[in-house]
Amino acid sequence: MAQNRAAWRTATRKAAALFEETRHKAAEIKRLERKSRSSTCSSPGATLSCPLCPRLFQAPIGLNSHIRAHARTARR
Repeated sequence: MAQNRAAWRTATRKAAALFEETRHKAAEIKRLERKSRSSTCSSPGATLSCPLCPRLFQAPIGLNSHIRAHARTARR
């Protein structure tokens, strides 16, 4: 096939396109699985909730940081 440049080029482009299509589909499936996991189950060990939104936290430092983020967005 290396002797026939046109055939090699066509085969290479088809293989690259097939690879990219497969990679894109796999990435999309992985993304959908990740998104469905995050929306269906909340944090199992979360005990602290934000008083301003429905977000849950496991550690007080996370809640404190999150509340500061609310304050930053409110000032804008």
